[in-house]
Amino acid sequence: MDRARVIGALREQRDQMVALAGEHAGGHPRLAEGYRTVAAALELAAATVEADPTLLRHRRAERTCTAVRWLDLLGELARQARPVGGQVLVAERWEALGAEPDARARERGRNRLGRVNHQAPREFAQLVARVRETAERVAVLAYDDPPTPEQRAHLLADLMPSEGDLGRVASRLRAAAAALHQDLAEVLDVGGDGAPADARRLSAAARRIEALAAEVDPGPAAPPVVCGGCGQPLPAVPAGGAGRPRRYCGDACRQRAHRAARRTGAPPRA
Repeated sequence: MDRARVIGALREQRDQMVALAGEHAGGHPRLAEGYRTVAAALELAAATVEADPTLLRHRRAERTCTAVRWLDLLGELARQARPVGGQVLVAERWEALGAEPDARARERGRNRLGRVNHQAPREFAQLVARVRETAERVAVLAYDDPPTPEQRAHLLADLMPSEGDLGRVASRLRAAAAALHQDLAEVLDVGGDGAPADARRLSAAARRIEALAAEVDPGPAAPPVVCGGCGQPLPAVPAGGAGRPRRYCGDACRQRAHRAARRTGAPPRA
């Protein structure tokens, strides 16, 4: 959920309630007071989200999901304040017509009002109370500044990636390292000791990535590395080692592999 958008929407509703309170301040003081209460509740919620940037950060976290639900409810309740307030005005006019001495005029006036919700004043008071209570529930979810040790523990749990996320990252690191390592090995093999310094640095970086990925998620055991010329096992390169990986026992095997490749048209075996 976009934090800036939530704050902006809450304060836009607050301004609407402030304007309504001003419109009814003279003739309907109780209605105006209700609108002012709704405006104050909306500002409390907006200030809470503004003060605690972690409140809406992760939808999967229980605290965040609870805050989102309360904020959604708060917005819906605030949207109902204007129409319910309008019903209060109609109910008040209907009651005021009871003082009309002319029965026919009284009847005509009430008929012009149409359908009247006589429970509107009570419903408006209940709505205002629910808005205030909902905003207070949002405020309770916010962390103090600085947070308590218990809140810090909850925050750490909210922000840490899950084990599944870490596993997927490790798998991608391992796959990327393997691809980079293979590509750079081809570059270094063609260039020999005269390979560009940047290529050698990238190769060393690839081996460091492989080592890191293996620490996080070892994955299946890698097949043994054999000489591309004679097929004998080659010594493993230590993790994080600075040298480039060997592909041949020596120059003789390297030349044998290249001669075989020229005869068959296939690339030398890695």
